[in-house]
Amino acid sequence: MRITFPLALILLPLALGFLAYIGWPRMAFRRRRDTLSLVLRGLLVTFVILALAGVQIVRPVQKWAVVFLVDASDSLGAVSRAQQEAYIQNALATKPPDDEWAVVLFGENVSIEKPFSAASQFTSFRSTVKAGNTNLAEAIQTGLSLFPADAVRRMVILSDGRETMGSAAVKAQLAAASGVEISTVLIERPQIADIRILSVETPSRVAEGQQYDVNVTIEADEAAAAQLLIFANGVLIQDTNVTLRAGTNGYTLSQTAEASGYLNYTARLNVAGDGIPQNNQFAAFSQVVGQPRVLVVAHDDSEIAQLIPALETAGVQVDVQTPANLPPASSLVNYRSVIIVNVPAKDFSTSQMEQMQRAVRDLGAGLVFIGGPESYGPGGYYLTPIEETLPVETRIKDQKRIPQLTIAYLIDRSGSMSMADSSGIPFLELGKRAIDLSIDLLQATDRAAVGTFDSNGAWVAPFQNVEDKRILQQLIATLRPGGGTDILAGMELVERDIINETSPRKHIILLTDGGSSPTGLIELTQRLHDDYGVTTSVVALGVNSPAFLRQMTEVGDGNYHQVQDIGQIPNIFAQETVLATRSYIQEGDFALTRTANSPILNGFDALPTLKGYIATTSKPTAQTLLRGP
Repeated sequence: MRITFPLALILLPLALGFLAYIGWPRMAFRRRRDTLSLVLRGLLVTFVILALAGVQIVRPVQKWAVVFLVDASDSLGAVSRAQQEAYIQNALATKPPDDEWAVVLFGENVSIEKPFSAASQFTSFRSTVKAGNTNLAEAIQTGLSLFPADAVRRMVILSDGRETMGSAAVKAQLAAASGVEISTVLIERPQIADIRILSVETPSRVAEGQQYDVNVTIEADEAAAAQLLIFANGVLIQDTNVTLRAGTNGYTLSQTAEASGYLNYTARLNVAGDGIPQNNQFAAFSQVVGQPRVLVVAHDDSEIAQLIPALETAGVQVDVQTPANLPPASSLVNYRSVIIVNVPAKDFSTSQMEQMQRAVRDLGAGLVFIGGPESYGPGGYYLTPIEETLPVETRIKDQKRIPQLTIAYLIDRSGSMSMADSSGIPFLELGKRAIDLSIDLLQATDRAAVGTFDSNGAWVAPFQNVEDKRILQQLIATLRPGGGTDILAGMELVERDIINETSPRKHIILLTDGGSSPTGLIELTQRLHDDYGVTTSVVALGVNSPAFLRQMTEVGDGNYHQVQDIGQIPNIFAQETVLATRSYIQEGDFALTRTANSPILNGFDALPTLKGYIATTSKPTAQTLLRGP
């Protein structure tokens, strides 16, 4: 028996004495009933006080709970795996019926092969783990989290004990403090002949044009013939058959550093019947130092006509590419900087922007972002990986700079919008995400509405102030695909209400695949623009969109977006929202004010007058050197 608060038992005689004093039977005709009542009250008070004292009756637990921790790393082979399975099967064959057991596989990570069960049979392992390392510590931690409270707890570790990650000793101390018994079963891999690459050695830095050697060291337990492959940045540069003698073998390949950048050398060994093929590959890196190279990404050659000669005069090697031909991430490490010249976000894939972000963040490359009417906010860079990398935010946070905007989102919800892009996301879901992103760019004083159409038009959210963006976004989430396609029904719905809006800027964004009759659409769009100042932009899905969609944007003084990469829809909506305010692009002569000193400005005796800028908001950690009006 255990008592948690013994002092509480002092109350027991006091309480029983008080009950006896006030409840002792005094009348003969009701003595039996009063005595029974007194006994019941006494028992009730006794139980309450015993509960307050924390009285516990402890009985030894007879049931066992056993977790088998099974090492599935590369240091143990298939033969060892069979030994582990056999051990568990033999253990279960003699266990009592009430005992429970579980199996946890571990390597670099942990997988729960079987949660606790009282079954008496086990066949084979079905789970897989990363086998490159052995993290016994994480396996012990996982096993501790599985144990039930009503059993004697034991862990059985089936491993060779060669941990490469974590500290099993620390976790074992935690298990001991928790009352968990740990047993070990040593599983040794049978000794088999192995051939392995011990190292690949290259100079860490070489000059451009310099000759150097790539040295590969191979260790063999016995003589064998092998195929040695050597790759540079994933390209095979050497394929040779080698005869290995027992012991250490060396192989040398001479190379010439042809261009500045990074080289990733990988040696791979193919040996028939090798015991442990996982150690037949090794890699090393070299940096070729030469003239700095930069990558200029642009669409219009006239915009970089002065930039390229200036860079080359400074001794910089320049490669020029369009966004469609941007080199893979592995090649970006060869450039000191990436220069983007007036390219909209929709021309980059998300993967390309992430590649450039990693080159800057992880590899120390530079990023120069040259503005223009299709850059920053007007280029749709809001909430993109490139905006995360820039020292400015593409959104204007000063509401006084932006006139009130009324915007209507008109989204096609016909059956064809339930189709999905290559990533499996339906077109309608991308449209909803695009509207959410666009609403984030609006100010509290702006007004917005969300309309939809299939065979008929309907409001999802009528025109309202954008004070609580969450309410609008919750309404948008209710959109579901429907039946036919009648764009005119949707446009007439918007026309009915938007002409009564008083904002100085009124804009419609239409998202559709165009499978509708064009009758009346161009006339309606032109009437909205000419009579009420409403602009209309169209985001057309697919490669064969009908011509009337472009004509609608021409008479509506908006923008036409032909979308093939469906993932760019959110960027396009962000771009449209910014352009609709017409406040981000500021044109007119202005003078610069120098606000800080920097080596970047060395050699400038005077600052020129500029003719326009794209409005942005500097981030708190940015260093601002020049400031406009």
